[in-house]
Amino acid sequence: MVSDVSFSADGGRAVTASADKTAKIWDAVNGRLLLTLPHRGIVSAAKFSPDGKRVLTECEDRAIRLWSADTEENPILVLEHPAMIASSEFANDGSKLLSACVDGTLRLWDLDSGRVLFVHEGGTSGAMLQPDGSHVVASTRNGFELWNFAQLKPLLDAVADEALIRDFQSISALCSGLGFDRLGRLVSLPREVWQRERDRVSEIAAGAGPLAPLALWLVTPKEDRPPWPGGKITLRQHVDALIAAGGEDALNQAYEQSPNHPLIHLALAAHEPDGTRAEFLRRYSLDRLIPRASPTDRPALLRRAAELLDRQQGQEKRANALRDKLRSP
Repeated sequence: MVSDVSFSADGGRAVTASADKTAKIWDAVNGRLLLTLPHRGIVSAAKFSPDGKRVLTECEDRAIRLWSADTEENPILVLEHPAMIASSEFANDGSKLLSACVDGTLRLWDLDSGRVLFVHEGGTSGAMLQPDGSHVVASTRNGFELWNFAQLKPLLDAVADEALIRDFQSISALCSGLGFDRLGRLVSLPREVWQRERDRVSEIAAGAGPLAPLALWLVTPKEDRPPWPGGKITLRQHVDALIAAGGEDALNQAYEQSPNHPLIHLALAAHEPDGTRAEFLRRYSLDRLIPRASPTDRPALLRRAAELLDRQQGQEKRANALRDKLRSP
């Protein structure tokens, strides 16, 4: 299953990231496969450098790899991280890379040497570069921070654009649900104030300002947006890729991110050593499968459920389970 796809700046090539532990470079004109780049785990994201000469990949083994876009040789650089990678962005000139991890750290890398230039441990969970590369918006536990990319320091109090500051305040209010009262105390926002801020964030999302991508991510329903700002696939697609991979670590991640996914309990049964509990997980999943699925999603879900059962129980048991389910009212 493809988890991400990006095009080169000239549109002539595409790079895909897949749950089969590979990234592939394709000719975007005729669809011909050009290169296959092997990894040690699920590849969650892939993108070309601004000049199209290199490809960056993010892998579940907590490493970002930088490859030549023209050969299948070993990666040029392997940038190891202490936790799963949430996002990564090239600087405009391609000489530096900004990466964010789910442990809350933000790193700036020199891509000529592979050296870490800066580490920020302020609880960030994702970051996005402004299109011109001048600023970084970083999501934090308490809201969002605006950074000057060159100086690597928070810059919100130095921003002269009052409209940008107001947009940023609305985004922070939406995320935290907090604001200051007339006495300067931090208090929970009344419901009507919070809704007003949400409406403002929706307006920001519809615009073309530097915070529009972040605002759009915030107001998009959870299942229909990427797991983190700047991602290229929806949460559902990301979780589907983890379930398709089938590894225990991948399924644990899938459960943490989407515990109500209609197939997650069925997939987890494959790693349950207790036979009785494994059978309970299968039945629990199948009993809830059809009521949860929309008519348009149902055929695909039943097909995937059949594939999971086939791996776990064999063809005969799979057929019986699905037959019973389809006969039930």
